[in-house]
Amino acid sequence: TSVCDPGYRASKQALQCDGTGTGRFSPPFFICEPLGCAAPSCLKDAGAPPCVEGWHIPHGSSCAAQCQDGFRPSVSHLECFAAVFTPATFECKRLPAPCTAPNASRIAGAAASTCAEGLTIAD
Repeated sequence: TSVCDPGYRASKQALQCDGTGTGRFSPPFFICEPLGCAAPSCLKDAGAPPCVEGWHIPHGSSCAAQCQDGFRPSVSHLECFAAVFTPATFECKRLPAPCTAPNASRIAGAAASTCAEGLTIAD
């Protein structure tokens, strides 16, 4: 029986002695081929599938992490190498509430304003 390291699959299940008394095998060799990765499962608030590319990611490729609307992934990509993702998984984090400017008509002496990300209304 052909045996490979974890994360790899043998190109041939078994090698047979060729029966000629020469000690040769048929086929003469096998190759250990790297396996792809299954998309992470059971992730709270993740998209379906959790990888933009689908449920199976080929070896040497990456998974673009995706979450449901209103959430963002903790990392943008997972890299697949021999059936193992790096990093191993991701989380879907809730996006902050949108910035809403106060109603200027309710603030005595305030000019009409709009809210821009990062601005602060001071006393």
